[in-house]
Amino acid sequence: MPNLREEHSEYLKKRGVDAELIKGKYFSDGFHLGICFLDPEGKPYMDSKGDEYIVRRLFPTGKPKFKAPKGSGSRPYFSPLMPDGYLEDVNIPLVLIEGPVKVDSCYEHIPTGFCFVGLTGTWNTKDRRDENGKWNPDNDTRLLPELKAIPMRGRKVIILFDSDIEDNISVDDAATDIGNWTRKRGARPHRCILPSEPNGSKNGADGFLARHGSQALEDLLEAADVEGWPLPSSLLQHDGELKRSYTPAERKRLVKALAEVSDVQTVCTSSPHTVQGSHKSYLGSYLSIVLRNLSFKTL
Repeated sequence: MPNLREEHSEYLKKRGVDAELIKGKYFSDGFHLGICFLDPEGKPYMDSKGDEYIVRRLFPTGKPKFKAPKGSGSRPYFSPLMPDGYLEDVNIPLVLIEGPVKVDSCYEHIPTGFCFVGLTGTWNTKDRRDENGKWNPDNDTRLLPELKAIPMRGRKVIILFDSDIEDNISVDDAATDIGNWTRKRGARPHRCILPSEPNGSKNGADGFLARHGSQALEDLLEAADVEGWPLPSSLLQHDGELKRSYTPAERKRLVKALAEVSDVQTVCTSSPHTVQGSHKSYLGSYLSIVLRNLSFKTL
């Protein structure tokens, strides 16, 4: 691996990434590992200074682990290993992962069938760039234009964060937020929960692949749970919860949407208000919540 310190080579190798397949996209920058961020066409993104947008994996490991160019906002990570046409094809599930190395590891182990895209942090789906791409700390946050450009309507989107998501409120909230904005854009958001190891060690996508192999991760991705209520965003509040009341026209659409939810497993895993018990009892609880909303006066 040319231009890589030994510790950087070992870091990538341990995570299932062969830097020879992505020559020049990883390089040693002093003690740190530099990672080139490219657009979907393979051209480097530029930072606020006009230099190539380089994210550095800091060594020794601490917090934060990654450092992006100052005053330049965030960018998604599009791997050079992504097959042509995958980003635009809504029939290919889109998998959002925290961390560029995990994306490359996923493509090396699962080269086809999923479109893996990286985030520099669980909340880094938004930044403070304006409509002209200029970052300013006083700007409102908005969805990254690079993510906004990805076709979403009708697409299955899978949120794949580390296994400690269940114990990390901020990360859990970030996944919920992704579910909300992707649903508003017409996607079908899902959440894939990685298991931790029996000894309590957490797993990221790369670590899970190294320990359990590609088939195990593919099985988990295929079985990903629906994120939030499996209803159109127009029938939900801005936070993804059920509305407290519905107009007659909305009631009609709601009944139609419910009729299309034929998979009990989908219903059982869709709501954040999980009820213990059998699928049958949970389905009853799910429908009772919806019907209770329908019983309220219309707007």
